[in-house]
Parts: sequence; C-alpha cells; structure tokens
Amino acid sequence: MIMSLYYARLTINGRGEDALQGRGASWGMGPFVRAGNGSIVWFSPVYFIHFLLVILAIMGGLDNKGMVKLILGDCLEVMKTLPDKSVDAVITDPPYSTPTVASFGRKIVKRLSDLAIQEFYFSAIKQEWERILKPSAPVFVFCDDAYYPVLFALFYSWHQTNLLIWDKGKIGMGNPFRRQHELIFYANRESIILADDVSYIPTIIKEALHKEYHAAEKPVAIIKRLIAGLVPCDSVILDPFMGSGTTGVACVQAGRDFIGIEIDPEYFAIAERRIKEAQAQGKLFP
Repeated sequence: MIMSLYYARLTINGRGEDALQGRGASWGMGPFVRAGNGSIVWFSPVYFIHFLLVILAIMGGLDNKGMVKLILGDCLEVMKTLPDKSVDAVITDPPYSTPTVASFGRKIVKRLSDLAIQEFYFSAIKQEWERILKPSAPVFVFCDDAYYPVLFALFYSWHQTNLLIWDKGKIGMGNPFRRQHELIFYANRESIILADDVSYIPTIIKEALHKEYHAAEKPVAIIKRLIAGLVPCDSVILDPFMGSGTTGVACVQAGRDFIGIEIDPEYFAIAERRIKEAQAQGKLFP
C-alpha cells in the first residue's frame, strides 16, 4: 500500500533506483535504506518527512491532541443541538460594534436604547450557554468599552465576573484617543479552578497584535494563555463566533477539544484550513 501511495528516487551506487518499488532495495531502521548489494545509504530527509506524512495518512494519523468539530451555520440555531452540560468553556470574539443612527447622513444620533439591540441578541446567546455549559465553566468574551456594560449587566447574577485587558503593544486608530487595548469579559456561575502551576491570572495581558486572516483577528498566544491557566486538559471549548479559527488553532496546540461555529462561508473555509494545518503540525511534532 505504501508503494502505491508514495514514490521516491534514491541514488544507489551512482544511479537512480526506485527505493519503494522493490528493485533490490528494502527498508532498514529509521531514515535508512538497505540496497540490494547490502550497503546502507541515507534516505533523503525531505523524502523521509514526506514518507512520514504518508504513514500518518495510512494509519489514520497519530492520536491527535483534541477533537475538533466545525459547524457552518447560525450559532443560535446550532447551539440548540448541543447536549446539556457538554461544554467546559467558552472563548469567543463576537461582533461588538455599537449601532448608531445617522440623521440625513449628517448627524450621528446616539441613544442608550441602542444598546438594547445588543442586549436582546446576547441574552439569547446567554440562555443557550447556561444550558450547554457545565456549572463551573468559564466564559471569556472579547469586547469593547461600549459592549462591556451590556455583558456585565447580563451576567451580573453569575457568581464571578471580571475584566481583563489585552495590551496590544501598539496604538490603533482614533481621534484624539487611540486605543492600545481591547477588553476580555470573564464570567463564571461558580468559582474557577486554576491549573496546578498557576497561582493567579493578571488582569493585563500583553501580546503583540498580528493580523493575517481577519480584520478583528486575535493572537493565538493570548487564547493559549487563557486555556493553559483556566481550562483543564480533556476539556471541550466552544467558540460560537469562530471567525478565522484562532481559538480552534489554540485548542489544537493546547490539546483541548474544540467546537467552532461560523456563519460566514469564507471565514469558515479559512478556519478549517488553519485548524487542519495545526493538526498536521501536531502530528509531526507532538
């Protein structure tokens, strides 16, 4: 089966031989090939890596770090299909632009009632989370200063709430104030259990900003820091606003199970590709 799937050329005694086609060549240990005349020659490292990929494909891959389930659709509808108390944590970055109304294209009218749109939508999200989350499951939601009051009010009855600040290390757009940070809202119905090697979580987390796949992309590193300290191994992490799949990549690298939901087909395809690449890398370098 290996011979039918993979083909490599190897120079033996000055001429090209088909290393995997049985012409006097047989496998030895590790990256070696035994030639028909009994001599041992090195197998090309490039071919060797390719051969490993084939072996993984044949064997179904090594036991990968975590299950991954990606779903294209509306998160409100998809979450209704998830079992009760089946999720150990939520880490997500929803769209949080505050609605504004422009009167005749000249004057921007802002009303406190505008926030009711966000509150109505996220209250439906929260209702599903309360059903599918385990009692002590933490929730992390990236937000801005306008969205934070909505989240704080909605989750006020939960046992724990807090606010983390992501310091991007560089200023963004704005006049006269230019933001160098984003907010991460935290909530939990019970008390969170820290990892054995973590004594506290700083409320200011510094990670450099890198955008490659999404306009609102978050660093994989900051998601991994949240996972490492606050989400135990063998946990299922949900991201109902998956976007380009950053949370999924972090889960694969951290060895956690992941459920990702995304409504945009283009971003879903990007997330699927990124997470597959992370899984493949994990198989080669577990």
